Amino acid sequence: MIYNEEETNETLVKGIEAVADVVGVTLGPARNSVIIDRPDDLPPLIINDGVTIARNISLSKEEMVGAKLLIEVCKRAQEKSGDGTTSASVLANALIKEGMKLIERGWNPTRVRKDFDKLAEHLATKIQEEASEITLDNIYAIALISANNDEEMALRITEIIRGIGMDGVITVEPSHTGKDETEIVKGFESSAGYIHNVLERVNGKERRMENPLVLVSDQEVKDFEEILPALELAKENKRPLLLVLKSISPIALNQFVVNSMNGSIDASIAKAEDISVWTGLKLGDLATFLDCHYFINALDEDIRYARLEHLGECESLVINASSTLFIGQPPNPERVAKRCEQIVEDAAMAETEFHKKKNLARMGKLNGMAGIIKIHGESEQEIHNKKDRLDDSLNAVRSAIQTGYTWGSGLSLIKYYYKHNLGDLVETDIHVAFRTALFSVFNTLYKNCVGEETSLENVLHNISQEYAYDGILDEWYLHAPEYRVIDPAGVVCSSLRSAVSVAGYVLTAKRLIMRERHELDRRI
Repeated sequence: MIYNEEETNETLVKGIEAVADVVGVTLGPARNSVIIDRPDDLPPLIINDGVTIARNISLSKEEMVGAKLLIEVCKRAQEKSGDGTTSASVLANALIKEGMKLIERGWNPTRVRKDFDKLAEHLATKIQEEASEITLDNIYAIALISANNDEEMALRITEIIRGIGMDGVITVEPSHTGKDETEIVKGFESSAGYIHNVLERVNGKERRMENPLVLVSDQEVKDFEEILPALELAKENKRPLLLVLKSISPIALNQFVVNSMNGSIDASIAKAEDISVWTGLKLGDLATFLDCHYFINALDEDIRYARLEHLGECESLVINASSTLFIGQPPNPERVAKRCEQIVEDAAMAETEFHKKKNLARMGKLNGMAGIIKIHGESEQEIHNKKDRLDDSLNAVRSAIQTGYTWGSGLSLIKYYYKHNLGDLVETDIHVAFRTALFSVFNTLYKNCVGEETSLENVLHNISQEYAYDGILDEWYLHAPEYRVIDPAGVVCSSLRSAVSVAGYVLTAKRLIMRERHELDRRI
């Protein structure tokens, strides 16, 4: 079935508004939750995570198209910065509403989309330029807001970062002692995860291996038989295996997946990180940390001939789509120390600042510390909810470390839009529509906290006096020097860009094509 332009807009907006309405109630510190029913005898899920809520909304087939577009906003925000999904949903919905009003008044959809893109890019640039560098004193504020004002959780994150430093990595795992606790261990993090996204469906969103064996190689595997000897070694020793490879052919990967799914092997595959010469150097660093052999393809070293002594090991590892964390003390500290000495020499001899920083980053990884937060709960819902809040909080802290922090509660969108007179870049109608959409983020948060909306004039008056808003206490306070409510600049900019991008697609849509398909069971 094909829908005309008017029907397309009406259908898409219905689905988008439905998602934004449900997701929007969780915005801010009010700790509002959504209860999601689940099939069979599974207990309902109580949650306030924007992505999970959006993914579990079920509407009519036509309205689900619009809903899926807003779900895409959540996913993009999650992928880029790990947080800000709810803000992105609310903002996208408001941009679409205001954009539709402009189009109904005769504005060209392409012009509206172009001007929204221009304003968003200028605003994101200004927010990033004026962001403040994060310090250990600010970590608690960032962690507290993203953890839905769970003070104990925010304190744990702050304490563990003080222990491992800003460059350390943190992972979350179940507690077996009946209480929440933290632990600091040695760790090495690779910024590459699963070698292919199909492994996420086979191994899960995150796979944890205890006492694993690890094979490290820059080999481009073309045949499943090449990795079979290593897989058999791991099976003989009853230990899981992680293969770190440069690439693997679709045929070999398919055989690996089939064997994984039928339980024949207990293994996963990580991609070698970085590109060019840096791939080899970083694989060498990993082999040093694990005290194993690094199979180098250029030296005709074939992983078919791998023996047990060639494989590395660690206490445990955690792999997901974007990273791999190896946890535990390096088996050979002397080898690590020598490798670090060599890296220091390489950094000193580097011809450019870029190469110097890349080498020093390698040394930081080899000397890295890892924090483990172990969580406990009396029920599945409590554990799930706690883990989601922890993940959001950790992602926000990581983003703030990388990009700095800015005004919280959505106020940075309004503050820097007016401070830099960005409305002058476009026609008045476009300016008013964009401004109204930006204000919707703070207004939604304010309504969730207080129960009623506020006015743009009131907000502009307060931020012009350098007052920020604390939703827990329902008070405006002097932003500096407290910096009580702050957001990672990267999260704010990511939410803004994701929202504007999807809004642009909706505003310029002219037709909708619906296909007949079986209704899928949307399980959590």
